[in-house]
Amino acid sequence: MLNFHDQSYFIKVFRTHTGFTPKEYRNRFVVKHY
Repeated sequence: MLNFHDQSYFIKVFRTHTGFTPKEYRNRFVVKHY
């Protein structure tokens, strides 16, 4: 969907820009709606 070749490459790029893996980022910053 975001035009990355594979998941591990996306995670590597995401971590380079944010300092977090996508899972860590989601756990810290995404508001949970119940």
